[in-house]
Amino acid sequence: MTSGGITVTDCDTSKPLFQIRGVRPFAHLEFAKGFVVFDTGRGEFTTRSDQTVLISDFALEVWRTQNAVNRSANKGLNNKSDLCDTVHSHTGPSFDKTTQPLPKGHLGFYRKIDPPTPCVAFRARVDQEDVEGKERALLATAGSQAVYIWDLEEGELVETIRTDLSGDRIQVSQSNRIWYRN
Repeated sequence: MTSGGITVTDCDTSKPLFQIRGVRPFAHLEFAKGFVVFDTGRGEFTTRSDQTVLISDFALEVWRTQNAVNRSANKGLNNKSDLCDTVHSHTGPSFDKTTQPLPKGHLGFYRKIDPPTPCVAFRARVDQEDVEGKERALLATAGSQAVYIWDLEEGELVETIRTDLSGDRIQVSQSNRIWYRN
């Protein structure tokens, strides 16, 4: 059985630096400009007519490196995630969820993102990365009614792109196939 978790490993020594032990097995994880985003897997599914249907959204958690903290207007760490109690440092026994600055390879919880509609896919990327001083980390979440774009640096929703599915519902099977049905 897979136990899950996220482990940050030093590329030079292959030694573990930091862990978030409470992350579900096979969580989808994205990384952009010092922000780590993953789904919590707390969406609910039900079976209807031999198909598994998503009936609530997946929450996303955003954690960040010290470099991302340094760029942010919000320098503090937020400890309002249940996963904060599952962090473990492999480099310093005095590390806890409020330690600042974050040691090398460690992450601090930043915020939760609850998209307005069920999130069936998400992607983090760096926008305008070829324009010095203008690049920013973005997160896009796709749902049944729209694509929502979040500025991870500012921590806010910056754009909503409506999709016209004429009242269709999203259905997700256990094999991760997505159907739109009237």
